[in-house]
Amino acid sequence: MIRVLVLAALLACACGRYEFAAKWNELRGDSYPLDGISRDLPDGAAVQCPPELHIVRYRGERVAFSSPVQVVEPFVDKLRALENIVAELGTLHFGRAPDRLLHFGARVCRTVRGSSRRLSEHALGNALDVSGFEWKRTRAQPAVRISIHRDWPIPTDPEDQAAQQRHAFLKALTDRIKQADIFRGIIGPGREGHADHLHLDHAPWSYTLF
Repeated sequence: MIRVLVLAALLACACGRYEFAAKWNELRGDSYPLDGISRDLPDGAAVQCPPELHIVRYRGERVAFSSPVQVVEPFVDKLRALENIVAELGTLHFGRAPDRLLHFGARVCRTVRGSSRRLSEHALGNALDVSGFEWKRTRAQPAVRISIHRDWPIPTDPEDQAAQQRHAFLKALTDRIKQADIFRGIIGPGREGHADHLHLDHAPWSYTLF
């Protein structure tokens, strides 16, 4: 079946890799409005965000973002789906959804790490860097702050139940994000430049790097 789809995509699209990716995703029922947009930059070209994209300001709905982010409009649905998972797992692990999703931003006009010729998904407003989560203190429950930088590694003290709980939440979260197939691109600690955040995007192709 996969060979048939690849052949159909090749026949239907005598084009570049982004146009091919768009056709391939369309044929397999996973079309996304940004798939056909080229991320490639000519040699010596200045880095700038594609001006034709409709960028919106998003604050979070079910889980508030620590500050509003600028994202391309189709990416908002991805963020809403992420919030649903975060709220569900927060309730499971801590008895309630987090009050805030902490992040390092979304839209930034830059290239991918290590390349001067390809735009990052951040330049399209098609990515978010999540750095942690916060639960406010209530009468019945203490405040909780989860930091990907601190809580991603397996806790060294097996008696530290709070650290174990924070780590378990992040492990469950990444597992659910991958299973839910919300984002195509996932990069986490273990990759250069990602020790303190989880990068989530919806590039034309899928990859998971930890």
